[in-house]
Amino acid sequence: MNFFEHQDRARQNTQQLIGLFSLSIAVMIMAIYIAALFLFRMAPRVWWHPGIFLYVAGITIIAIAVGSLYKIAYLREGGSVIAQELGGRLLLPDTADEQGRQLLNIVEEMAIASGKLFHI
Repeated sequence: MNFFEHQDRARQNTQQLIGLFSLSIAVMIMAIYIAALFLFRMAPRVWWHPGIFLYVAGITIIAIAVGSLYKIAYLREGGSVIAQELGGRLLLPDTADEQGRQLLNIVEEMAIASGKLFHI
């Protein structure tokens, strides 16, 4: 499989993930809507109340949007934030141990092979 086939597969996976994310939002809205109907003691008599549905959908979408924007702003600093959250540490060439130096060599070789500049 070459680069372009990998890229096409990645695009298909991204589209599937977006579809599944949208589906999960819809399911979440319906679950909260049904819970709200039971909370307001309307469930056995009324299963469709547009006002409550719009209110629940709006609040749910706003909550998801605020959470997403917060995470985007938090991760804007780059990959180092994710690495630190996962327990990673900064490797400098002059202070790295043998395994750290080996890792730096691999990263440098991958950067050269992909045509990217690698600076520490």
